[in-house]
Amino acid sequence: MILAHPSLQRDKIDETMDAMASATSDARDIDEAIKIGGDVAAADAGIDESELEEELRALAKEFEREREDEAEKEQRARLEEERMKVLEQRPDAVDPQEPSKEVREQRQAVHDI
Repeated sequence: MILAHPSLQRDKIDETMDAMASATSDARDIDEAIKIGGDVAAADAGIDESELEEELRALAKEFEREREDEAEKEQRARLEEERMKVLEQRPDAVDPQEPSKEVREQRQAVHDI
């Protein structure tokens, strides 16, 4: 029986819960000490919070621009892929990015002059 296992006895469960409570309390104390130490270090270093916030905003804007650029590149690649699929499916289709026969003839005529 699984419930008869020694690690699932009431005393063992209570010991484990006490250990978890103690570990959580220690972690909270350490977190608070680190925060206080960081605040003291920032004050000693003369770090200006407004400068940090401004730098963070600039980084966030740069990240957003990069993300938008990447999304735009992906969109262009998808559109190009779709265009190529259409051209492959319809060999008689005219590629809108290629000049028409008339335009090619006009360019040739200008070139021959």
